[in-house]
Amino acid sequence: MKALLEVCVGDVASLQAACTAGAERIELCCALEAGGLTPTEAFVRRAVEADGPKVNVLVRPRSGDFVYSDEEAAIIADDIAMCRRAGANGVVIGALRPDGSVDVERMKRWCDAAEGMDITFHRAFDMCRDMREAVDTLRPLVNRILTSGMHANAWEGRHIIRDLAAYTGSHICIMPGGGITPDNILPLLAETGVKELHGTFSAPLSSSMEFRRMGVSMSASGTDEFTRPSTSLTILQRALDTLR
Repeated sequence: MKALLEVCVGDVASLQAACTAGAERIELCCALEAGGLTPTEAFVRRAVEADGPKVNVLVRPRSGDFVYSDEEAAIIADDIAMCRRAGANGVVIGALRPDGSVDVERMKRWCDAAEGMDITFHRAFDMCRDMREAVDTLRPLVNRILTSGMHANAWEGRHIIRDLAAYTGSHICIMPGGGITPDNILPLLAETGVKELHGTFSAPLSSSMEFRRMGVSMSASGTDEFTRPSTSLTILQRALDTLR
């Protein structure tokens, strides 16, 4: 069975690269520099109408931790409904309690809202207190878990990912993400036995601005406003060719 490569897409240029390369599925988001946030409804519709990869949408209203207020949880539920209306294939969600356990009540509410859609529990998993406890909680709720194996990247966490894949069997797909490159795809598959991988396959994309006012930032001090990460067609094509 050929492994599936999910591409994390954070802008229109990345969406175009994923479609051109023939990616099978994307995770659509925005604000990759913040770890990924919920994209706009217009962007979701554009991705669905591209008639290319299946579109799973990250639903995360803010950066930071994964403990959400009632107001934030309601926003997530509304955004899941938006994704359904827009024709998305699935949603990528996750929530924890302050003690590091999975927030079962919120997850059940959101999974009910996403009934019939593909559901991924995102890398909130890497912040949970006990991975087997989390897997057992999520088993009846989600299709897959995105994880770096609770390490800085998936290669460093490969031994935990392998153990997770063995523990879950065919009940939940374990999908490594974090630092996936064309060069480590095959070794990671061999080491872990997983069937899906997730990566951005990005490179710095330079702004088309000719006039550049330096020293002024729209976000954190010192941020380069004239370069952003975007999926590279060349790098993504190499990754897909490696799998094929």
